[in-house]
Amino acid sequence: MITFDETQQIIVVALYRMLQASHQATYFTAQQIVEQSGVNIGAAFVARACDSLIDMGHVEARKSGGTADRYTLNDSGFRWAEELITKNAPALSKSVPASDRLVTIGHNQPDYGEIEAEISKLAEDVRAWNGNPEVPAERSRLLEGLEAAKHFWAASELKVIQLKVGIILAIEDAQKALGTAAKMVGGKLLIDAIKGFIKTHSGIDLDHL
Repeated sequence: MITFDETQQIIVVALYRMLQASHQATYFTAQQIVEQSGVNIGAAFVARACDSLIDMGHVEARKSGGTADRYTLNDSGFRWAEELITKNAPALSKSVPASDRLVTIGHNQPDYGEIEAEISKLAEDVRAWNGNPEVPAERSRLLEGLEAAKHFWAASELKVIQLKVGIILAIEDAQKALGTAAKMVGGKLLIDAIKGFIKTHSGIDLDHL
C-alpha cells in the first residue's frame, strides 16, 4: 500500500520530472501526474494529496476554463523534489517508470480488429514496395518491424515502451519510407487510432509519457 505521505513525495518528484521534460506546459492534471508516476492509485487521491501539498507550500494550482485543477511546483517544491531524488527516498521505489507501466490490450474492444487489419495492410504495402535502391536492407527491416508490431498488438498486455517502440515507431518508420500515412476506415490515422484506443481503455496518454 502507498501511504498518503508517500503519495505526496511521489507527486512532487513526478511534477519535477514532467516540468523538466515539458517544452510548453507548466501545469498538469491529477490524471497526468498518475500517468507520469506510475502509481496504482486514483486521480482523486492524487488531487487530494496535491491539495495538501498546496497547504504545505510546495505546489500551486489553477483552473483553466472551468476544467479540473492543474498543478505545478513552486520553488520550495523543486527543492524538496531534488532532495528526495538525491537521497533516493524509499517512497520513490513504489513509483514505476512510465516506460515500464503495463497496458492491457482489450481484444474485444471497438477498433481493435480494425487496427490489427490496418497494421497487416501496411505490412503488405511494404512487401509490395520496390524499396530504396540506396538502402537495400531497408525493406526487410521495415517488414520485420511490422511483423513484430502485429505480434505485440496480439498480446493481452504490453509495457508502454513496447507500444511506443514496438508498434508506433515501426508504423512511423514504414509510413516515412512509403511516403504515406496509414488510415483507418473513416479516415482516422492509424497511429492516432492506436493512441486513442489506449487512452480510452487504459487512461494512458502515450503523447505525454
